[in-house]
Amino acid sequence: MKERHKGFVEVMKRYPNIVTTTVNGDWNVDGARKIMSRCLANDPNINCVFGHNDAEALGAWEAAKAVGKEHDIMFVGIDGLPGERQGIDLVKKGCFAASYIYPTHGEMLVPLAMRILEKQSVPRMNFLPSSLVTDENADIVEMQNNEIASQASSLDAIYANIDNYMKMYRSQKIISWLAYLVVLLLIILAAYNYYIYKTKAKVGRRLRQIADEKVAFFTKASHQLRTPLTLIAGPLQHLISQGHFDEKQQQILDIIQRNVAELEHLTANVLNFQTRVEAVADNTGQIKQPTISDETVSKLVLQDSRRNIVTKNNSDEELDTILIVDDNADIRSYLRSLLSAYYYVIDASDGRHGLRLARESVPDLIVSDVMMPIMNGLEFCSKIKADDVTCHIPVILLTARSNESQRIEGYEHGADAYITKPFNIDLLMTRIESMLANRRKIKPAQSDSGTETVETVETNSADNLFIGRFREVAMQHLGDVNLKMDDLGNELRLSRVQLYRKIKALTGKSPSDIIREMRLNRGHYLLCHTDRPISDIAYEVGFAVPSYFTTCFKKQYGINPTELRRE
Repeated sequence: MKERHKGFVEVMKRYPNIVTTTVNGDWNVDGARKIMSRCLANDPNINCVFGHNDAEALGAWEAAKAVGKEHDIMFVGIDGLPGERQGIDLVKKGCFAASYIYPTHGEMLVPLAMRILEKQSVPRMNFLPSSLVTDENADIVEMQNNEIASQASSLDAIYANIDNYMKMYRSQKIISWLAYLVVLLLIILAAYNYYIYKTKAKVGRRLRQIADEKVAFFTKASHQLRTPLTLIAGPLQHLISQGHFDEKQQQILDIIQRNVAELEHLTANVLNFQTRVEAVADNTGQIKQPTISDETVSKLVLQDSRRNIVTKNNSDEELDTILIVDDNADIRSYLRSLLSAYYYVIDASDGRHGLRLARESVPDLIVSDVMMPIMNGLEFCSKIKADDVTCHIPVILLTARSNESQRIEGYEHGADAYITKPFNIDLLMTRIESMLANRRKIKPAQSDSGTETVETVETNSADNLFIGRFREVAMQHLGDVNLKMDDLGNELRLSRVQLYRKIKALTGKSPSDIIREMRLNRGHYLLCHTDRPISDIAYEVGFAVPSYFTTCFKKQYGINPTELRRE
């Protein structure tokens, strides 16, 4: 204190026209406030106050503010500390003209102390560099202080982590030695068991190999038989249902239908033999339960539900997109001819091409064969369900593989439905419409930006996570009037088309519609809970033109913002 006062007096002697008065303070805000109040009462014409620390200068400023003279007097303090109501903050707010940074410089003092302890020669006087905080450099000084504080906090965390890691290392070292001992004992035991196992497995592998070859043969034969039967039975059934044949033509069609049924019966017998082979080869010795025939399943499904397909060609509603994946061009052509009257149909000849097409177009439903070259249907289905872009898409596996274990395998790879060839076209159409209808029931819940609702349809947790992520990213950019869907797509790692198709499939709304609803909901909240101008609220929630905000607000809530404020 004495040295600060001495330095101040020596400098002020250079300016004889400036009258200085010294009063003793207590380094606190309250004490300085009382002293300044008495000084102002005795002499209201004070031009400048120099406090020996920022607290005293702040107390003097508060006393001047109480009598309306805070703008007529220059206040200068010492310390220049960061933080609320500290020197840097007061300079930024215009309360102080300046604050001198009080240098502590521990990085200089500690080495100096070490030199003294080591009996080295050091200068008696050591001047520490300092600087002055003004309104011109206050932001920079505050930024530097914040950076220093952040680095110090990071160093403390690093030191703490190092201590924890060393403790963990010592503990893990002991555990590792014990683990090595246990592993060595297990290796010895495993080697003994392996010798016994290898002898038994040698015979078992050969038996299993023979059984697998039989199963593979019958599976391939099943596929080769059932695919042509599908292309005969399906169109034949469709043709007969049209009617308008004379007696001779009808007799010929009946003969064809009876022979097709006989072929289906023979195919079923072959597949039953395949099932018996698999049961014998089953190491557990358990005989599998018989499966219900496709004809019975078709009848049951058709009894429980009716086809509810509505053509949308004459409406503005967007057609649902169906992706067909099958290596047989005739099957693809046949399914396209049946489905194109109700849906927009695209197709692919193998799983790899289908996966790429699914990512690009994001269809509403996929119908896929299982046995295909390059990538089979099971692998294709797994990749569809594992991809964030396509995981929400229902998949129907359409295949000649009909036994129970193969159905289970299909469901384990993520299939939503499993229909065997030759299939009943009414059953397929009913399954497609049923799955699309279920997706439509889920959409209102996932598009709701408010509270959670209880739905009768179970939603996909992955879909909910994606919608939540989309809303989170959109909320971060809610006030950006130049926000583009490409920007949101980049953050979600999706193209603009993929983002639109996936959001539309999950919610029934476009991304732009959802963002506009979020902006209007936020605007409604601010209108109800703040008294800010309507134009400011419009800008904050991302509307570049306040009048457009008013138009959209009235369209959604049936009342304009001004009327809402009056209620």
